[in-house]
Amino acid sequence: MAVPWLQIVQLVPSIVEVSRELLKQTKRAAPQARTVHGAEPSGDELLARVAALEENERRQAELVSQMADQLAAISKAVTALHRRAIWLSAACGAALADIAKWWDPEHTYSGDARNLTLDTQVRGCFCEKLGLYAAIEHAT
Repeated sequence: MAVPWLQIVQLVPSIVEVSRELLKQTKRAAPQARTVHGAEPSGDELLARVAALEENERRQAELVSQMADQLAAISKAVTALHRRAIWLSAACGAALADIAKWWDPEHTYSGDARNLTLDTQVRGCFCEKLGLYAAIEHAT
């Protein structure tokens, strides 16, 4: 199955933009007051740290949610692409097998392209029927 590079490339900028925005917001946040080593932080400092951690968790959850949505979009695109590839290969096989529709009758021994057959399997026969008991194998 082919990789849908176009869809992946189209989704990468939005992921990068979200990551940059989160990084900017984190850098803009007021730096937390550092406590002296061994000193107990005050209640307000603890609340500020907890709030900062909760905000960080919320941002990460938003990013994960957006990435999940984009992954779902990629999966949907891959599935659609796979279906189209299967349909196209089946259509090509059917068109190839119906050789009388596209083969020039002047390039046959019998003068009639409807006498041609093409077996679409490996080592299949490209044959021409010349009569009741006669045929020519053009290729295998």
